[in-house]
Amino acid sequence: MASQRALPQSKESLLQNYNKRLKDDIRSILDNLTEIIKTAKTGAWRTCLGWLESLAISQTPPGMYVLDSWELAPSGALGRPHHPLVGPSSRRVVEDETQVSRATQAEQDHYEMHVRAANIVRAGESLMKLVSDLKQFLILNDFPSVNEAISLQNQQLRSLQEECDKKLTSLRDEIAIDLYELEEEYYSSRYK
Repeated sequence: MASQRALPQSKESLLQNYNKRLKDDIRSILDNLTEIIKTAKTGAWRTCLGWLESLAISQTPPGMYVLDSWELAPSGALGRPHHPLVGPSSRRVVEDETQVSRATQAEQDHYEMHVRAANIVRAGESLMKLVSDLKQFLILNDFPSVNEAISLQNQQLRSLQEECDKKLTSLRDEIAIDLYELEEEYYSSRYK
């Protein structure tokens, strides 16, 4: 801490709690953003292309085979029945070493990105709440600055009081002089 004064145990534990919340929220943002980037780098493009491939296969008219990702050939044409995506008697897609279709994997990656983005938003909102809590803690528990503000206000009010007292004293003296002159005039006149 910046100041070397000893804090009560509750304040110290509260500050440690704030520090832990800060580290947890920043770690959450960093981890989720890293995972979104990893998914976007590897999985999303691959699964998106896989999804388009499987869509092309499912949209293929009867009697046509998919030879490569976007090539169609008539069923009587010279084809490649050994192609991993096409069988000679059916239009069934055989997946690359997984049991999940590419479209399903793309949806799963998409959902994972949405969940991770929501986690980033939640951590950001938690950080804004933490800033609010820190401001409140500082306002309520910063007694030296509060005392300094109070003493400064006292000094300003005392100087204003002294200035007013001087003006009132000056005004009293002027009124006393004028009153004395008026009394002399009154008592020396014939209208008494």
